[in-house]
Amino acid sequence: MALPRAGARQGGGECMPGVRGRIAGALVIAWIAGAAPSGAAAQNAATREYVAGNLHAQREDYASAIEAYRRSIAQMPTARAFGSLGIVCYASGRYAEAAEALREASRLTPADAGRLEAAAAEFELVLALAPDRAEYLYRVGVTLARLGRQDEAEEVQRQLVPINAVTARKLREAIDGR
Repeated sequence: MALPRAGARQGGGECMPGVRGRIAGALVIAWIAGAAPSGAAAQNAATREYVAGNLHAQREDYASAIEAYRRSIAQMPTARAFGSLGIVCYASGRYAEAAEALREASRLTPADAGRLEAAAAEFELVLALAPDRAEYLYRVGVTLARLGRQDEAEEVQRQLVPINAVTARKLREAIDGR
């Protein structure tokens, strides 16, 4: 499956100011809160669809994002996929579907401390698919720092410097606890 080009835009008009950034942030939060599914093949297929959904959502192509999130859920239902589906349904005015998806996300959200490890593992897969995306590098660096994996977080920070120096500086501050 070919992933959509980053920055490409299909369908949909402009969102209200600030909504796009909130949606992108909410997608990442939903991702970090997600459970780590079992079964490597299903997990990889589900993660690919989830990433495709995120890319569509960032381009405000909500219909394609909804389809991708539903394919992800069909492969492996997770809190992160349901949460992202709910957010995108809400952004596209499909409020009943949004409420249903968000209820399912809250039902599936794990309460254990292993979710940061799961988030780190999923971010590593995303980085393999999109290694030059500064926001992904930043998030994986922060997650690794929160896990106490300082050396790995610092390596991610070094990778980020040539891509986006400002974001690299923010990551350095997060690693240092400032």
